[in-house]
Amino acid sequence: MKQLFIDIETTCEKLGIDLKPEGMRLVGFCPYHTEKRGSFNVYRDTNSWYCYSCNVGGDPLKLVSSLIDDVRTWSELIKWFHDAGTKSRRVAIRVSPPLSTLMSLFTDNDEVEFPESDESEDSFLTALGIRYASDGYYRGRHIIPVHISGKFLTFEARDFTSKAIPKTLYPKHRPIHSYLWNIDNIIPGQPIIVVEGTKGAIAVLKFGYLNVVSSFGARLTPDQVVLLMTKQPPEITIVYDADEAGERGSNDALINILAWADVYNVKLPDGTDPWDVSLQVWEECLDKRTKVEIAEKNQSVIRNLSEELFV
Repeated sequence: MKQLFIDIETTCEKLGIDLKPEGMRLVGFCPYHTEKRGSFNVYRDTNSWYCYSCNVGGDPLKLVSSLIDDVRTWSELIKWFHDAGTKSRRVAIRVSPPLSTLMSLFTDNDEVEFPESDESEDSFLTALGIRYASDGYYRGRHIIPVHISGKFLTFEARDFTSKAIPKTLYPKHRPIHSYLWNIDNIIPGQPIIVVEGTKGAIAVLKFGYLNVVSSFGARLTPDQVVLLMTKQPPEITIVYDADEAGERGSNDALINILAWADVYNVKLPDGTDPWDVSLQVWEECLDKRTKVEIAEKNQSVIRNLSEELFV
């Protein structure tokens, strides 16, 4: 499960789709139509499926969501995948599955318009697609776009001078904490660094560490964990701000992702985030990162709960 987040072969097994190896792929009878010769193909290397009779295919979510009524998002897929009592229903007639993709977790009916803005004076920010609003509601803030699967979803308006109150603004009716900034640029199968804010993530990019995302605050939500795992990282390093909120958020993040990948924790100097430290300090802290063991974290969770319940 560390290598394949929701692996297609096990998914088919849970759906009752029998597969037999044929060369580099697995072949079975399609669940969308009756057939005498199997035309349903499963590809382990891309974690995908395709039916050559229906001319449809996709990832595990697309397959399950077309057969199970209450699975429409990746979060629901995870719950179904780990439910031992799951029963699927077969579709006897030839139909095309709905367009349920990763984006179903993040999109709604409201379109977000990119605000009027100018090219940033910082060429590095410009290269990241970040612009500057000199007028209007977001005046004095950098506009940081959020893309998932190449689609612009929303943005963060961030004041880099720490003079504006509040320092960060978002469009209304957008679940920003379901997203991860820079997720589209993450290289699959490689370690990922998770930091608290976009400003910190930009600093880490400047340090030369490209596989970094921001969780838009001191908490990693289940939806964000799903996004991370679609990149199949062998390990994740949490670098949250060195304050109380960051410590609390780091604990939440570790609990959420320990089941999926190896997790490491980095401690920065008190009261700092990556934006505040030099490259030398950053690399020293990264070298001293500590691996989080599941047993150790379980004990920590129990201890924290005891403290909350019996104070």
